[in-house]
Amino acid sequence: MRVRGWLFTLSLLLLVSSAAAQKRTTIGFDTDCTGAVRNDPPGTFILGYEQIAGSFYAACGAASITSGSVGGTQQLARSSGLMTIPGVTDSIALAGAFVVNGALTFNPVVIVFSPPVNELSFDALGLDNPSGLSVTLNGAANAALPPVDNPTAQGGVVKYTRTSATPIERVTIGYTPGPTLGDGWFLDQLSFNAWSCGDAEIENDLLNPAWEACDDGNQVQCDGCGNTCQATTIGCLGGGTCVAPGAVGGCTRCDMATTPNADGNIPTTPRPAMTACDDGLFCTIGDVCDGAGVCAAQPNPCSDGVVCTADSCSEATKTCLHPIEDQWCLIAGTCVANGTVNPTNKCELCTSTKRTSAWDKQPVGLQCGNPTCTNGMGSASEAASASCDANGVCQPGATTTCQFPECANSTSCSGLCTGDHSCVEQAHCVLTTQACVPDLAMATACTRNAECASSFCVDGVCCDKICNGACQSCNLPNLAGTCSPLPDKAIDPQNMCPAAQYCTVDGKCMAEPTPPEAPITPPPTMVDIRPMGTGCTEGSVCGSGVCRDGVCCDRACEGVCESCNVPGQPPGQCLPFAVGDDPDNECTAAGAVCSGESSCTSYETRGNGLCSMGAGTTSRAPYAHALSALLLSLFALRRRGSRLSQR
Repeated sequence: MRVRGWLFTLSLLLLVSSAAAQKRTTIGFDTDCTGAVRNDPPGTFILGYEQIAGSFYAACGAASITSGSVGGTQQLARSSGLMTIPGVTDSIALAGAFVVNGALTFNPVVIVFSPPVNELSFDALGLDNPSGLSVTLNGAANAALPPVDNPTAQGGVVKYTRTSATPIERVTIGYTPGPTLGDGWFLDQLSFNAWSCGDAEIENDLLNPAWEACDDGNQVQCDGCGNTCQATTIGCLGGGTCVAPGAVGGCTRCDMATTPNADGNIPTTPRPAMTACDDGLFCTIGDVCDGAGVCAAQPNPCSDGVVCTADSCSEATKTCLHPIEDQWCLIAGTCVANGTVNPTNKCELCTSTKRTSAWDKQPVGLQCGNPTCTNGMGSASEAASASCDANGVCQPGATTTCQFPECANSTSCSGLCTGDHSCVEQAHCVLTTQACVPDLAMATACTRNAECASSFCVDGVCCDKICNGACQSCNLPNLAGTCSPLPDKAIDPQNMCPAAQYCTVDGKCMAEPTPPEAPITPPPTMVDIRPMGTGCTEGSVCGSGVCRDGVCCDRACEGVCESCNVPGQPPGQCLPFAVGDDPDNECTAAGAVCSGESSCTSYETRGNGLCSMGAGTTSRAPYAHALSALLLSLFALRRRGSRLSQR
């Protein structure tokens, strides 16, 4: 048969004709499996058949369409009487009746779409029970899709049409025959289509009528119809949003005269530098445009002007944070150091480890007032010193009547102390002597708080404050009596640092860093030690440590007219050049030659007129020697001529 292309139309509410034509792919059916070209449209899918027995045929090239699976032999069947069924085109159709072990059974037809589709339609023919046709759709991961647009019978043919914004990956078509069993049921005119934004077609379904609000056939974002086929503002694209013409967004504005980008969108243009803007952040201040379209700002210091708080800014909570620093209390807006006593209530102090915004209570029984002894009419009474109660209130001491009618002094009946309560506030009782003595000054050895004028006995000495934090001590060398941080890498005496941690100079706990692995030292390079006379380029390879004249030499050999490689002599020994030789031209400039004894020498004239090598050096002038020799020669010739004339 010839495969047909279909034009299908869609409405937003009813699947009826509309002005937007849908592009569809129609599966054609052929009676052979040759795949021969039959002038079908490009992309047409051919599902072929081959004859099995009699008039039944089986699929032989299903590609992305697959059938269901049951036991026995399956066949996609076609009846020889198919031509008699009304509505069958060219007597060929995809069948849903299967021959299983010789018996005709009605198993579902399963069609898998890869890639998924959004539109599906087909005709079901040859049904003696049109209401028995069922269609099930599945999306990704086999998720069931809502069963809408059920098959409807039209003139003896059951037609099915379904559109779905959720992609359809699988369709299962089943059939339950009626009382009159037909010889098979068949599918014809199967077509499908996948939706895409930008194809100039508005595609929707009944379950999601706004899947595409528009489709202008392009991917431009800000032309009224965006690249998701939803309505957008006409204007410029900036920061992922559409800005209307002339509108300002932060440090950019929309100028429609700007040249569009390669994607067709008009970009926003930067506003002038120093233009006021708002970056939308709480933790920045002084927001101004940088001239490149960015709103630049400075960090918000969040300063509260309080010296004992650590100021910071939280963008998450849009607030400034002011946590109180260690060893400090912030009470009624005033910074109070840890251990400081409330000047208006001696039964309160700052204990930063317990509370930082209010005074803490002093220990019960702490003295907060002096004892008194009062003379009365015929008797005297003694009142013990005031002390702090459990509520941090200074309570007066108990009053007793003196044994004698008069006080021994202003504080007691007897003048002796039985405890600290018997002494004035800046004194304490030494029980062994029953005497009140002044409280101890800072850095003095102590055993209990009551002995110290500061009321704090820490690390065995009177301390200036409570000093109970990690990495602190009141008895460091040269710092006794003052609460001070421990030296770097000291062990915390309060054991407030976790195990294997030490103290830092700023009073913090820190773990010892893992030492780096020691570098691997390469083995020393073996040096090639060569004997004298062996060729070399540097002294490090010679046993003597000297490389001279290209060989290992027995010494430096740096004198005149000597070498470690004299021709005709064993190499490696520093020897003089032969008499008259001067290969290094060391004597030539002086008009001399090597003497054979590591020096230069010249030629001299003897008294007999002969030349010989003198003991002189290259310091003689060569021209003086030559002139003397010439004069001597002339003198000899003159004498010879005189003798001849006398004969």
